[in-house]
Amino acid sequence: MRFLPSRACERTTGQASTIATAAVGSLPAKRAPSAELATASLASKKFYHPELDGLRFFAFFAVFVFHQWGHRPHAIGPVSPGMDRLIDWTFSTFIAGQAGVDLFFLLSAYLITRLLVQEQRQTGRVSVKSFYIRRLLRIWPLYYAFLAWSVLFESSMLGNAGLGADLAIPFAVFLGNWKFTQLSALPNTSAVILWTVSIEEQFYLIWPLLFCWLSRSTLVKLCWGLIGSSFLLRVVMTQAGAIDFHLRSNTLTQIAPLCVGILFALRHESTQRITPLNPLLKKCMILLGMLLVVLSVFAFDLHAEGMDADLKKFANVFFYLSTTVGSALVFRAAVQSPAEASQRPTLFSNPVLVYLGRVSYGLYVFHMVGNYISKWYFLERPWYVAAPLQLLLALAITTALAVISYYLLEKPFLKLKVHFTKVESRPGG
Repeated sequence: MRFLPSRACERTTGQASTIATAAVGSLPAKRAPSAELATASLASKKFYHPELDGLRFFAFFAVFVFHQWGHRPHAIGPVSPGMDRLIDWTFSTFIAGQAGVDLFFLLSAYLITRLLVQEQRQTGRVSVKSFYIRRLLRIWPLYYAFLAWSVLFESSMLGNAGLGADLAIPFAVFLGNWKFTQLSALPNTSAVILWTVSIEEQFYLIWPLLFCWLSRSTLVKLCWGLIGSSFLLRVVMTQAGAIDFHLRSNTLTQIAPLCVGILFALRHESTQRITPLNPLLKKCMILLGMLLVVLSVFAFDLHAEGMDADLKKFANVFFYLSTTVGSALVFRAAVQSPAEASQRPTLFSNPVLVYLGRVSYGLYVFHMVGNYISKWYFLERPWYVAAPLQLLLALAITTALAVISYYLLEKPFLKLKVHFTKVESRPGG
């Protein structure tokens, strides 16, 4: 099929114009003759993939497990060589959970791009102003509420450092990840995970403008170029001595999963179909994607002390490649066309997991709070008793906080999105 012109972005005039819309206002496009009809029938043209909400929960759970069990307890002590190897495999699996962040990025870019393309097709244009407002209503209320709590109350309530002014200011303008690239150690605060939100907000700021300004073929070339550049930059930075979390929190070295999500979205929209895959092939793809990340951790043991410096540099780049490819394999196996989803529902379409995926933003934001609290209750227990109990308690606390946040804080703002929605993306509107 042919796409609508990529420069079909909304022109706004008069005093209501904003900086963002003024930036794209010089790129007008004539409204298609049927645009009014398309607008009138928007309510019946929804874009929603419940299996991706289920997948979003799995991405969260991977990160959650990584923060719970992402290191080998010193209390294990010396064991036989065979048992030592089994323990290494086990904790490599937990460490691989950090790849959930890459899956989050891929999902976000895919969904945002699909919605932008569908909005352009249905209405003849993309309203960048409405896009920004929708993102603001979704991200900002919980983000700034949690940021304020961390600055004002976290230290006294949880007993850690909390978020100081030196970090609160860059996080307040969604530049917290760049601040991390200047630190020698990560701060002791539950807000440490908000660096990923900074990267996503930077993406949301720039991507709709590029989507409007550039042709589809140019966007595809740009994405492949950025993927290659991100890997090259990782090589250069590791050679220069950059440490792991400097690479993880740098937008330019973390951009590959976002670009992969965009490429998937453009591909699915250009063909107007998601090719069904054999169920066995899907399972193999998921297993291979997960195994690829685990193997990269086990083989190179990124967190091993005394590792040869040159080998560790190579390991870091290889791990990033593995997480990107692994996330792409898992995503492609999970995503379904509406027809396939109705005929062959998968684990990702389980209603409980779909619901948890819908509140996954709160799950992600609060999970470090759950981790801190749960560890207080089992400090005196042996690690093999404390570890599973801590995980269960932390998950219960995190889920409770996320659900409360969703209904009391987030949902009132989400209801306002209807005034700026061009394509429905949730069941029941």
